[in-house]
Amino acid sequence: MTRSRKIWKNLCARSYRRTLCEWRTSGTVPEIVDRDIWAGYEAHWATEGWQRLSQSYRNNKRSKPEGPGTGITKHVGGSRPCAVYADNLELNRDPTSYELLIATHRCPNGKFADEKSRRITAEVERRISENYTFRPDAEAHSEDDHPSVEETNNIFFDVVDGVSHRRVYGIGSVAEIIYLDEMTPRPRGPSRMRATVAAQDEAIRAAKEEARLAQEQSQRLEDEYRLARE
Repeated sequence: MTRSRKIWKNLCARSYRRTLCEWRTSGTVPEIVDRDIWAGYEAHWATEGWQRLSQSYRNNKRSKPEGPGTGITKHVGGSRPCAVYADNLELNRDPTSYELLIATHRCPNGKFADEKSRRITAEVERRISENYTFRPDAEAHSEDDHPSVEETNNIFFDVVDGVSHRRVYGIGSVAEIIYLDEMTPRPRGPSRMRATVAAQDEAIRAAKEEARLAQEQSQRLEDEYRLARE
């Protein structure tokens, strides 16, 4: 299986899990799902093993990774995938991981949604300020005054401790584009094939397609919910 196909399958699996979660919490059988298949979903969700895992995930989401009193990890991005935010930034270049974290974790009043994102942002800025004159989000500067997109992404990757549970903190599915090599399992042995430009382009297309499908699915669910209430 090619690397780009693996990325595509990972994105599809993530979108499928998100859709199932939305269906389950809505309490309404989607029109596109057969009643017998829905009964199978409900039977699976009622099993002891699934309930145990669900409770474990809920506990993890309520945890406070930065210590007592710092609050749970959260964001302000809503249901839109990070790929949508990446397009909406309109920077005339690829956004950095730092910029995506700011866009999805900083509130309009300038405060961060949680302590972890505030700490990561501050650490990225501290490391950049040690070698560059301007902040990484400055609007105007010369080439020598700020790090390149790749350098900023490398600093961010180091600050968040790289890949954890096949994710990079704060940037969602866009991590599979920015950190393609790091997110893809390495083959055993000395040979390590790097991603081709074609594979990277396909990964970008896959992320954008995931964003489009997620938006369409979200709109369908909202329409079904509104019709059910009427």
